[in-house]
Amino acid sequence: MEKQNVLVDLAVREEIMERYVVDLDAKKATESVSWAKFGKVSGAQFQWQLVLETICKQQETELGRKVEVKDLYQILRDKAEITFM
Repeated sequence: MEKQNVLVDLAVREEIMERYVVDLDAKKATESVSWAKFGKVSGAQFQWQLVLETICKQQETELGRKVEVKDLYQILRDKAEITFM
């Protein structure tokens, strides 16, 4: 089950990052953070973290309770429509 969750998490992340453009403020923030300048991987990870925080805020409004990033993965898994090939 854990391996399946990892695969679903990666598919969800890929879909979200392809479908939703991180706004210019997030890109500017990414460029201005010194640790993000060490490569594309750290910059992409920082942008992903910003996206997760934004989704958490949206889910908090929808659910009426605090949503932590660590809990968000399960929410995203539950909402995802994944087809394994």
